[in-house]
Amino acid sequence: MDDLWGEHRSQGWSMVALSIDREPDDAIAYLARHGYTLPAAWASPIWRQSFPKPKGLPIPLLVGRDGRLLLSEKGQMFAEDVQAIGKLLG
Repeated sequence: MDDLWGEHRSQGWSMVALSIDREPDDAIAYLARHGYTLPAAWASPIWRQSFPKPKGLPIPLLVGRDGRLLLSEKGQMFAEDVQAIGKLLG
């Protein structure tokens, strides 16, 4: 997903990753350890009260410029899955 972000961010689309780590420092360390550059936020306990932990990760959602949901996936993704998302982005 980070590679996909790097390839397409100049085209005007946005991406955010939500961490479900228990502590924000754990999320920050994970991103740094893997060299990820995509925007990320921590799903705080307050956030998780309204949005429970999903049953499968990751969950990429692709939203069009018109605000409509174009794609929703759940669970492990393979390289070809990420490439298919890239094709939707053009």
